Amino acid sequence: MLAYSLWFEKSNAITIAKIDAIVGIAICIASLFILPFSTADGHFSLRLEILLLIPYYWKINKIEYEWDNLETI
Repeated sequence: MLAYSLWFEKSNAITIAKIDAIVGIAICIASLFILPFSTADGHFSLRLEILLLIPYYWKINKIEYEWDNLETI
């Protein structure tokens, strides 16, 4: 749904994209702290997805004003 909204420049695309990024970041952070305690080996693993989700959120936040005012990006 997010890809469709962004591709066809729907009005709710930025809101959905921000929710998607925030939920993804929250899941990555939760898995960083919960998984080492729930497994027997206790190894700490870094989620690389968070390295892409943070710039994605910044980019969506940056284009929000232009998107809302229907200016060219």
